Amino acid sequence: MAKQLESIEIIPGENGGHRVVHNFKREMGKKGGAMSGGVYMERPKADEHIFGKSEDGKVLPHVGKALGLKEDGE
Repeated sequence: MAKQLESIEIIPGENGGHRVVHNFKREMGKKGGAMSGGVYMERPKADEHIFGKSEDGKVLPHVGKALGLKEDGE
């Protein structure tokens, strides 16, 4: 199952750049075994992208693509 996006954080960096964090929805898992078996919910690891100060123009297109937004004219 593909990871489903839950939220995106944009954090300003001290150097003028930005850190973009993609957080994903929890997924159901199942473990076997008598003592520790059963169904559980697990959050996939977040994806982090670092944009330096010179890459400011790449932040919003990156976020838009992650959210499934279309560019003007499409």
